[in-house]
Parts: sequence; C-alpha cells; structure tokens
Amino acid sequence: RHGQSTNNQLQLQVEEKIRLGDLTAEQATEEWMLKRVPDPALSEKGEQEAAMVAGRLLSEFAGRGAAACSPMLRAIQTANPLVQGSRCLGLVSPLLHEVGGMYEKSGNTF
Repeated sequence: RHGQSTNNQLQLQVEEKIRLGDLTAEQATEEWMLKRVPDPALSEKGEQEAAMVAGRLLSEFAGRGAAACSPMLRAIQTANPLVQGSRCLGLVSPLLHEVGGMYEKSGNTF
C-alpha cells in the first residue's frame, strides 16, 4: 500500500467541503475530477508515512531481500525510503498495478 497521495488528500478536502455544506456532492465530484491527476505523487503526509514504515521495516530488509512496487509514482515514492535505507533490491514491476489502471480526467484508463 502506498502512502497518502495528493489525490487522496484532494478527496479528503472535497469530502470536508460536502460535510460543511460548502459544496453539493455533484460540485464536489466536479472539483475532484478537475483537480485530480492520473499518476499523483505522495502528499507530505504520505512521505511521512513512507518514512515511518521504512523505519519499522529496515531491520527486516537490511542488505537482503527485495521490495517490489508498481510503476506508479506514489508506489515508487513509498518504497524508496526502505530501498535506500536498507540497500535491498528495489523492483518496479508493471505486473503490480491498481485495478483498472491509471484513471485520466476523462474517466478513461491507461
């Protein structure tokens, strides 16, 4: 699992706007679709989460084993602290991906 992405952060923001009555569900969906990106980076919180997980796993991976992730930016950014800190092998595999692929703003996937 990847750390919080900027799309995850955006989703929380629009959900809060609905909760506060600032947006209708339809308006929130429109804002979500306009601002989201197909391959988002980690948010600041996601970077902190990745560092925390790496810290807990470093002793397990120190100099041995491998960490595999999908080619999506947020997955690579999540795995990076563990791979860098432990010097284990980092593998990026197109066989590991989100169900349906990356979603474009048009609703299409690739």
